[in-house]
Amino acid sequence: MKTPLSWRTGKVDTTRPYFEAVHSLFKQTVARIGWSPDRTAIHLEHLVDDDNQSAQVKRDVEADLSDKVRRLSDQADSLEELFELLNRSCCHPSNMYTEVHWLPVDPAVPEPSGE
Repeated sequence: MKTPLSWRTGKVDTTRPYFEAVHSLFKQTVARIGWSPDRTAIHLEHLVDDDNQSAQVKRDVEADLSDKVRRLSDQADSLEELFELLNRSCCHPSNMYTEVHWLPVDPAVPEPSGE
């Protein structure tokens, strides 16, 4: 039987591609999802305070991530494959109709200058 793939809470390595989670309630980045610094796990790093409103936002982000991992882990044989599937999933148009919006970030690709 295949070992279920999962995530855990912790610091995200922002030198590698990762996701920013924007919650519709805050309309700003509330979390990062990406590789642990030692690249042995997928981590969720919350970026909001510990108040009542933020607690709900954290639960929403965790539930969204858990749902995506549950749905996609059967298609992946490794965390690398799961991360790639998460990347494809976050770029699906249905991502815009949820409370939590995932935005891919690749530090190797410079931000547009706007000039």
